[in-house]
Formats: sequence, C-alpha cells, structure tokens
Amino acid sequence: VLYLFSLPLALLLPVYIAPLVVYLLLDLYFSLNNNLTLSQKLYAVLVFPSLHISYGVGFILGLFKK
Repeated sequence: VLYLFSLPLALLLPVYIAPLVVYLLLDLYFSLNNNLTLSQKLYAVLVFPSLHISYGVGFILGLFKK
C-alpha cells in the first residue's frame, strides 16, 4: 500500500514501476493457472489485489491504533 501511494515517483524514475508490473504478471499467472472456471479466474484477478490492499491498509491503520 505504501508502494501504491508512492507511485507518482514513477514519473521521475521509470524503473520504479517494475515491481508493479511483476506483481500484475504474477497476479495473472496465479489467477489463470488453476482448476477454476473462466468466470472464477477473472474474479480471482480482481480479488488478489483487493485482498492485498485491504490487508495493507488494515496493517497500516493498526500501527497507529493504541
């Protein structure tokens, strides 16, 4: 999540976008390379990033809680 917030730096350093590209490629690979139906595979492409982002946001918010 901190990486996503810092993505505007990619305008200054194009190599900074490489982790995002790798993540998206791995997301596609693991979402599509399984025994699910086609519609479930397409949902998985969206579910994996949403799980990671929600976990990251919850973790960061938890750091600031007492």
